[in-house]
Amino acid sequence: GLVGSEMCIRDRTKTIGEIGRAFFSFANFLFSCGKTKKIIIGQMMRRSSRVTDPLYNERVILLNIRLQSLCNDADINFWHHRGFWDSLLFLAADGVHLQQPSLDSRPMIKYLRV
Repeated sequence: GLVGSEMCIRDRTKTIGEIGRAFFSFANFLFSCGKTKKIIIGQMMRRSSRVTDPLYNERVILLNIRLQSLCNDADINFWHHRGFWDSLLFLAADGVHLQQPSLDSRPMIKYLRV
């Protein structure tokens, strides 16, 4: 992810529009360098409500909507993390990071390569 993305979402002095434009401007900068052929902006992930401010997750949802809208109008793809949005079972015990896939972990098992 973009360095500082967490801080951008937590910084309530910036609007979601400003954060979205900052991500998008960086992506356009990479295109302008001439060597980047494809850019994908990944969906921001929510956190467990027991470890984060509820406004953090609301801002993540709004930022994802904004980023998808910006990407639809450009040659930049927005990546939806299939299977990671309906529940937070993919999160590790800390409520922030992804759990380590193992043979008995659901729903992460589908991403485990044995």
